Amino acid sequence: MPHPTGRCTAHVFACGVLVFHLEQEVAPTNLAELAVWRYASYEEDLPWAARQIEQLLSDQPEGQVAVPEYVMSVYLLREPGCRREDLDNAIRLLSLPSVLVDRHATPRPQPVSEQVERGLLADGFDQFRAEPFGISGVSVGFAAWSGLAYHAISPERALTADELLSLEIDVQMLWSYCRHIHRAVEEGRDPRHVGAVRLALPEGRPLPAYHRTSAGDGTALPDASGSRHDQRPTGAPDTGPGGAARGRVDEGRSQRMNGTRAALIVIDMQNGFINDQSRHVIPTVVELVERWEATGRPVVFTRYHNYPGSPFERLIHWSKVQHAPETEIVPELQPHAARARAVIDKRIYSYFTSEGVDIATREGWTDLVFCGVATESCVLKSAVDAFERDLTPWLVTDASASHGGPAAHDAGLLVARRFIGAGQLIKASEVSAGVG
Repeated sequence: MPHPTGRCTAHVFACGVLVFHLEQEVAPTNLAELAVWRYASYEEDLPWAARQIEQLLSDQPEGQVAVPEYVMSVYLLREPGCRREDLDNAIRLLSLPSVLVDRHATPRPQPVSEQVERGLLADGFDQFRAEPFGISGVSVGFAAWSGLAYHAISPERALTADELLSLEIDVQMLWSYCRHIHRAVEEGRDPRHVGAVRLALPEGRPLPAYHRTSAGDGTALPDASGSRHDQRPTGAPDTGPGGAARGRVDEGRSQRMNGTRAALIVIDMQNGFINDQSRHVIPTVVELVERWEATGRPVVFTRYHNYPGSPFERLIHWSKVQHAPETEIVPELQPHAARARAVIDKRIYSYFTSEGVDIATREGWTDLVFCGVATESCVLKSAVDAFERDLTPWLVTDASASHGGPAAHDAGLLVARRFIGAGQLIKASEVSAGVG
């Protein structure tokens, strides 16, 4: 398949799945730069893949709208530019590139600071799950929810690039086909009737996996190449963008909080968000913060700052919380904010600004406990972002509120149950009891 900046091969399977394998040359100077390139290139390559698929389907009697998806990433590191003692950590970082990216930076994702990357390479990290599969003295490999990374120390004994790519293409074909069957069930269609030998299936075409290979030449990664997909895991039981576990909601606790690596995140308890609908939450938040501080565990406060011409002003026509005293933390919590681990100023819904990402990564937090205002916006968005970063979010329901009223608060909790799991919603009285 022709591509303006790379080499592409289309793999068409009899079940109706199309996998693109795209190889491109890049020259990153460090791991974070390669991770940012991975995100930035999506904007161009996904539309390109859609156009190619639609051309392939142009002879079908009914028009087909192509919606290609990333499934996963694979990077094959040929010549490591890091110290040998840092190699394992470097391969782990390659398998989890989102650790190195501030995805909420505007106007485009930005790399984390060099200091953060050096710390991760030297000290490692264990808050993100990555399964090792290399053989001592032969190879180093890690597989995680967002990707796979591999380095052949002894190329004559290790897996070859062709072997890894061939296996992954087949696996991604199976993933895409199973995903299509799953959607057929969700939509009430009989999954026994989804098979076909043609490219387009008679009862809906499986969404094609968009396969990508990247190649690099730089200092930390002088010659990295790999095939990449990017799709968040659906988990077990099957969950995903559609919500909680299909067909049921588990109201029980799926796990205990890791108290040694937990932080309390107090979201936007500012004067501008406190009114008659949300004022009642202040005493509950104060008590929760005091009990949390007494254990010696860290507390972080966030402060939202609106600004002229912001999306909130342009699209929602909401111009509040631009100046003091609206931007200031409520008086009852100011003493706690003064001794908090950090107070993060932000212009987005989420806690996960570049500073928020840096702190969570540096401190090695695995569990983030969210409370504050507003339940359906900044609290919810922060919890979902933590979920998507492979952290464990907890949302304290009675220590959260909405200045939009109880209906907005309840709506936020409903969506949170679907997004992060019903077991992750707890009451303030459960926080200490739930800490393992």
